[in-house]
Amino acid sequence: MCEGNGDFNDSACLHVYDTDDVKFEKKDTIDVPPAEGCGVKPAIPVFSMHSVSPASFLQTPSFSFVSKDPRANNSSFSSSQYFDWPRGLQHPRSAQHISKTAKAAPLGFYEVDPPRIRSCDISYEMDEDGLMPKIVGIGSFGRVFLARLVTRGKQKLVAVKEFNLRLANRWDIYQEARILLYLQVTGYVPFCYGLVQFGSVVSNAYGIVQEFFGDGLNLEKFLWQKNPLPESRLINLARQLAEGLYAIHQLGIILNDIKPNNILLENSHDDMRIKYCDMGMATFKTGMKFNPALDLEDFLHLAPEVRMGELTSKSSDVYSLGYILDEIRVFTNLDAIIPAIDSCYLLNPRDRPTANDICSVIEDIYTAALFRDITCDN
Repeated sequence: MCEGNGDFNDSACLHVYDTDDVKFEKKDTIDVPPAEGCGVKPAIPVFSMHSVSPASFLQTPSFSFVSKDPRANNSSFSSSQYFDWPRGLQHPRSAQHISKTAKAAPLGFYEVDPPRIRSCDISYEMDEDGLMPKIVGIGSFGRVFLARLVTRGKQKLVAVKEFNLRLANRWDIYQEARILLYLQVTGYVPFCYGLVQFGSVVSNAYGIVQEFFGDGLNLEKFLWQKNPLPESRLINLARQLAEGLYAIHQLGIILNDIKPNNILLENSHDDMRIKYCDMGMATFKTGMKFNPALDLEDFLHLAPEVRMGELTSKSSDVYSLGYILDEIRVFTNLDAIIPAIDSCYLLNPRDRPTANDICSVIEDIYTAALFRDITCDN
């Protein structure tokens, strides 16, 4: 736990990873010597993305390799001056316990308040040259870095999504973390450890600390690899996509931006596992409209009505699911899922099936594929 005057315990520094809910696997942990004034080694480097213009931050990032966390060397610093995140409703069952209690009595969306993590508990991994931090993903609103989350002298690999504050404000970042935590019960999103803030009130960088899933492999990269796989495994991949979307829709969340590079893939087991990531465009209980100034004609993963300026909906998510399934079909010649794709692609959103209906269609296709695999083996 934090050393100091106790300010960190007032919801500003809730250690979601310092509870019994998260178990650190032995193979992922190493001992780390503690730093003065903080219970763990300070994080280096810190990324001041706010200082980079939207047009250039992907090409010319600005890095500072000195920790800006004033608490790393000053245990009397007041957390109330440091953490200026929005605050959710207070609830006796903190969001840090959601993974244990949600199945029995899930928290309501507005009851979820993401934990805050000290910047000195985040240590970034460096690239092979040891000169730059290792980037595992780049998106419209920021970058994702590979890091280690440190607690009790041990470390665990995590992904830290840091934002360009010219494109995303604190409330947007807070909402994205809240949605990730709220969706933990589905099993189809990365685990969210909480929010981290680097710097001071004058100079800040903000991030979401989440599970590093599948070594950073996304569906787009996987499809381009063109690895030959049995038909049943590919159909099972499609089935997970439909089941995951249905579980997310059941909780009232609309993803709004479903595309291959927003789907993480773990391919280390006999059956592949997927998780939806990047909740930056997701909404609760209502749709959204894209900026009318944008030319959306080339955004083929969006439903036609959304490209024409209408609100997103669960039905438009289903259309995007059809786009993902169609991408799988094109890259793997998986014609068996064409019936599911055609259903998702219906032009009238009222005619499209629900994600649950698509689950049923793919389940029938999957059962038939398993039967063919067994017959061929014999």
